[in-house]
Amino acid sequence: MISFKKRLFIIATIILTLSLAFVYNHNISNQNKSIEEETILILNSHNTSPLSFLNEYKNLIVFIIILILLVLFLIINNIRINNVKNKLYKEKEFKENIINTANTLIFTLNGEGKIINFNQYAERETGFKAEDVLNKSIYEILIPSNLIKKAKEVFNPIFTEEKIRNRELSILCKDNKQKLISWSISQIVNFNQEVDGILAIGIDITKHKQAEEALKYQSLHDSLTGLANREGFSKQLQIEIEIAKHNNEKLAVFFLDIDRFKLINDIHGHQTGDLILLELTKRLKNILNNREMIARMGGDDFIGILPQIQNHKHDIPEITQRLTKIFDKPFIIKDNRFILTASIGISFYPDDSIHEETLLRNADTAMYKAKEEAGTSFQLYNNNMNLQVNKKLYMEQNLRRAIQNKELRVYYQPIVDIKTGKIKKAEALVRWEHPTEGLISPGKFIPLAEETGLIVPLGEYVLKEACLQAQAWIDQDYQPIEISVNLSAQQFHKSNLTETVKDILAETGLDPKLLGLEITESLAMENIELTCSILEDFKKMNVKILLDDFGTGYSSLSYLTKFAVDIIKIDRSFISNFHNNSKRSAIVSAIIAMANKLTMKTVAEGVENWEEIKFLNDYKCDEAQGYLFSKPVPAKDFEDLLKQKIEFKAQA
Repeated sequence: MISFKKRLFIIATIILTLSLAFVYNHNISNQNKSIEEETILILNSHNTSPLSFLNEYKNLIVFIIILILLVLFLIINNIRINNVKNKLYKEKEFKENIINTANTLIFTLNGEGKIINFNQYAERETGFKAEDVLNKSIYEILIPSNLIKKAKEVFNPIFTEEKIRNRELSILCKDNKQKLISWSISQIVNFNQEVDGILAIGIDITKHKQAEEALKYQSLHDSLTGLANREGFSKQLQIEIEIAKHNNEKLAVFFLDIDRFKLINDIHGHQTGDLILLELTKRLKNILNNREMIARMGGDDFIGILPQIQNHKHDIPEITQRLTKIFDKPFIIKDNRFILTASIGISFYPDDSIHEETLLRNADTAMYKAKEEAGTSFQLYNNNMNLQVNKKLYMEQNLRRAIQNKELRVYYQPIVDIKTGKIKKAEALVRWEHPTEGLISPGKFIPLAEETGLIVPLGEYVLKEACLQAQAWIDQDYQPIEISVNLSAQQFHKSNLTETVKDILAETGLDPKLLGLEITESLAMENIELTCSILEDFKKMNVKILLDDFGTGYSSLSYLTKFAVDIIKIDRSFISNFHNNSKRSAIVSAIIAMANKLTMKTVAEGVENWEEIKFLNDYKCDEAQGYLFSKPVPAKDFEDLLKQKIEFKAQA
C-alpha cells in the first residue's frame, strides 16, 4: 500500500504540472488578444469595476479550489485508513494473545496438512518450537506412524454434513511420549468461500483417560489381588457360556473357600491375611491354562471358570488335582508357617444350569458340602445338595432362635479326684433340646455355630449359665466345686473376652477361683504372644486355665513354660487302654511327670475302666473324667450326685 507521503508528493507534482500548463496557455492567449484588449480597455476604462481583474483568473481560482478539496479528501481518507489499520492491528494482537494464552493446543493447517500456525501452549505440550514445525507436514512431525491413516481422516479439510469435527487422536511429542488429545476441527474459508485449510483446537485428555481407565479397571477388578471381581467374573462367564453354547461344549464353575480363614485374620491380623491371599492368588494363576479364569468374590472366597470341558471322567480328576495341589505346601508368611485347607465346589454348564447365577449358586452349595469333610476337599454339585442346604439353613434359623429362646441346656460331667474319689470339678457342656426333634447332638450344631458365628453368643450363654448354676449350688450349701467352660477360637480372640468374663462373674457372684476356662492346645499355639497376653489377664483375675486335648496339637513343649496354664487335660486318645500300650503309656507318664515338674495339675479325659485309674494313680495323675464316673447330665441329675456325696473308689 502507498504511504501518505508518497501520495501527497504525487498530488503536488500533478498540481504543479497543471498550474504550469495553465499559465503557459494563458500567456499565449494574452498575446493573441493584446491589441484587441488594449482597444477595449481604452474604450471601457471609464466603466471598469474594481473586481473586474478577477475575471482574468477565475478559471485558475476554480482549479485551485478543486485541488484544495481534493487534498482535504485525501487527508481525511488517509486518517480513516490509519484508524482501520490500527483497529485491525489491535484485533490481530488481541486474537494472538487469546490464542497464545489459551490452555489448549491451537494450530492451523493448509489443505496439504502443513502447519501454518502453532500457539505457545502447543509448544509447551509437545516440546516443539513453532519454528521447528511451521510449514512442515503434521503427519511427519506430530503423528505416530501407526496413526497416520486415522490422522488424515481427522484433519481432512473436506467436511460432509458436520460443521465441527470432534475426534480423539494421540500426538507424538518431542520426547517420543504420546498424549491423547480431544480435537475440535473446523474449516478455514476465504473470501471466495473456498476452503483454505483447517483450524485444530485440542485438549490434552491423557490423564483424564487414564483416570477413566483406572476407574473402569477398578470396577471390574479386586483391589488387593488384581484378579477380576464379581462383576468382571460375571461378564467373562456370560461370554464363555455363549462360546460353549456355540461350540456345543461344557464348562465348569468352581467356588473355593479357605477353611477357618477368619481365625487367621483375628489372630495374626488382616495384613498377614492379605499376604496369604496374595500368595494364594499367585499359586492359582500358575495353574491356569488357556481361557481359564480366576476371580475373587471377597474375603477368602475365590471363583473360577474352566472352559472347554470335553469329558467329565477325564477332565474332572485333572481339574481337582490342580486345585487341591495348591494347598499341599505350607504358606510361609513373616516367618510363620500356615498349613491351610480349602473347600471347593464345582458345577457344570449346561448339566447343572444354563444360567450364570444358578451355576455360581450351585458351586457355592457344593463348596459348603465339601466343608463337611476334613482337609482340602471338593464336591461336584448334585440336585440333592439343595435339600441338604435347605435343611442346614433351617437348622441355622432354629439354632439362632434356640439361643434367643434359651432352648439350649447346660449339662455337667464330673471331674473326680483320683486319690479321694470325690467330685472336685465339673465340665459344662452344651446340649440342644429341640421342641420337636428332641435332643440334637453337639456334633451337628457346634460346627454349624462355628461356621455361622453363633458360637460366640452360644458360648457366652453357656458361660453365664454355668456360673449361675455353680453359685446356686454354693447357695444351697453344697461343697463348692470348680466349674470349667470351653472357649471356642472365635470367643478366645474376641477383643472384649476378659471384660465379658468379668461382667458375668460380677453378675452371678461366683468366686473367680471357682471358674476354669478350657482352651485347646492348637488354639493356644495359633498366636503365642496373643495367647500369653490373654492368659496373663485371666491369671490376674484368679481364673484358672485348662489346656484341653493336650498332646494332639503341634506345640513345642518350650512354649508350655510361657503359658499361664493351671491344668493340663490329657486327651482321651492317649488314655484309652493306655495301660496295654507301651508307647501310649510312656507318653501319658511323661506328660504327667512334666506337669508335676511345672506345678501344673493333670486331668485324664475319657477314662472308662478302673484299671486305667490304677495306672493313672501310679503315675500321680491328679484327676480323671469319663463315662466310668458319669456321662454329662442335666444340672438336676448332677445335683443328685452332690447330694449323695459319692466317692468313686478304685476297685481292688
